[in-house]
Amino acid sequence: MEFLDQYPDKINALTLDEDNSAVKKYITPDKLHLVIAGSVDVNLEKMKQ
Repeated sequence: MEFLDQYPDKINALTLDEDNSAVKKYITPDKLHLVIAGSVDVNLEKMKQ
């Protein structure tokens, strides 16, 4: 339970450089998927704009 209590402070303590480094290390843009919820016709038109 201690970890969960400290988690928000640990996240808020990260710098922009640390965030960007983690994104570059763990996120692969070509493997991401887009999920649309709700009325697809309406939401898809909004996304095209």
